[in-house]
Amino acid sequence: DRLFELGYEKDVRNIVEVLRKHKNASDNEKVVQTILLSATLTSAVKELAGLTLTDPVFADCRDSGVVNANYDSIEDSNEIDAAIIPSTVQQTYIIVPPKLRLVTLSGLIAHEIDHRNNKIFIFMATQALVDYHYDIMVAVLARQKSEHESDSEKELDEDEDMLPSDDEDVEDGLLPGLKFFKLHGSMTQVERSSVFKEYRNAKAGVLLCTVSV
Repeated sequence: DRLFELGYEKDVRNIVEVLRKHKNASDNEKVVQTILLSATLTSAVKELAGLTLTDPVFADCRDSGVVNANYDSIEDSNEIDAAIIPSTVQQTYIIVPPKLRLVTLSGLIAHEIDHRNNKIFIFMATQALVDYHYDIMVAVLARQKSEHESDSEKELDEDEDMLPSDDEDVEDGLLPGLKFFKLHGSMTQVERSSVFKEYRNAKAGVLLCTVSV
């Protein structure tokens, strides 16, 4: 379903067709079983199931036992979403121009932390977005040194006289002391486990991560 969202529908269809031809041409009498697993039950998944599966059976593992239902009973994404979203989850959205997304996100984080001292998950599409927003928020909102800044300290030492002295007042960040964390697929398992453990033990914090983590 993620490949469909990214525009690879034609490629997926070609792969499925090649597999079907290979199966028909094979002398192997073993039965091939195809299983489609997805954490997001949407109309796109239903379309993908219709492409790759023959007379499929829907299995829902939300209950204690496995519940089987006819594939045709999955009517549309609205009914599916209503079935899988917990009643305790409140969903809201804000429509903003692209150039205001960063400042809007920063304002939402500040509002939540100021009023509730919460832990916040922020899901982003790519690793680059996670790294970009992490560096900005650490440097601007929390007034801390990001990893990139720490790595370049040696280069800045040569221009130390150009930096503000200790006696100069440095403007506090919007959320001074707030801890930011990041997770994405390019990090090692040890790094990810360490970050998640630190985030879990924190009283408040913001975790930026990719949707695949």
